[in-house]
Amino acid sequence: MKKFVVISLLCFALSVSACSSTDQTSSELSGSELTHDITNTEQYALSIPEQWVVAEEPGGVLRFKKDDEDIGGLNIVDYHPEQPLSQLNPNHAEVTKENELSGYFTTVVQFDYKITPPAASGDQTVTQEVHYNFLVQEQNIAYQLYFNAEVVEEETALQIIHTFKLRE
Repeated sequence: MKKFVVISLLCFALSVSACSSTDQTSSELSGSELTHDITNTEQYALSIPEQWVVAEEPGGVLRFKKDDEDIGGLNIVDYHPEQPLSQLNPNHAEVTKENELSGYFTTVVQFDYKITPPAASGDQTVTQEVHYNFLVQEQNIAYQLYFNAEVVEEETALQIIHTFKLRE
């Protein structure tokens, strides 16, 4: 009986320590402190976690990286309100969830995707991404904030999109 109790306690201690190390890893990308302000664009401003790196590309496009891994970004794409929202879908993407969010300065539509590389590439890796599309009808533009859902927690993504603002 003593052996059973000791083994049970040891298993419990190991499971608790495994959970706490997992929590530390996943919270590493938590957006609890969005201290890296991106305000040097003419079109918009937003904040991301301090440990992320931003690569700016022409036209206001951003790529977010952590430890040299692409984890998200921001695209600015044409948007035509008279056409279906599928116009915003990336190539080789399967929509797994579509949801309109409220409480923003404009309509925001969330799409969750399973994205696969083109068949010709021979790569069969599936990537889970979540895209938040800020639809600015009067400009025929959508600002797409997107994140690798396998790396960036939903809470972090939501905190980031809440900081997104257009410049006047």
